[in-house]
Amino acid sequence: MPSFRVGQRARWGLVAVVAAAILVAAVVRPGDAGPTLGPLGVLGLDKYLHALAFAALAATLAAALATSSVERLLVVVVLVSVGYGLLVELLQLPLAYRSFSLLDLAADAVGAVLVALLWRGGQWLRRPDAATATE
Repeated sequence: MPSFRVGQRARWGLVAVVAAAILVAAVVRPGDAGPTLGPLGVLGLDKYLHALAFAALAATLAAALATSSVERLLVVVVLVSVGYGLLVELLQLPLAYRSFSLLDLAADAVGAVLVALLWRGGQWLRRPDAATATE
């Protein structure tokens, strides 16, 4: 089966697209649409959207940095993703229709950490000795 490889430039381009989409979504005036509570009615829908957006950022970063050692890659991915989330929150401070939120930043971190854990689990499953270790 032929494998499909995406070039390094394209991977970084995707990181830039995701980061730009997050920034635009964070600074535009929010509309009055849809429900305010997310699934299970516990957290606001925006927290789920934050986690999803920063999971996408973390995943594209991980793919762009895939040549690094896994542990270093995951630390960098989480730190950069959360750092970008902090930057976005700080950019919202002067906007009258937005606000700085530590809960939003926590949701960003949850998304990034979940991707890091899934990425690490995927790396473990792909190790040649992982299949024989469970037999």
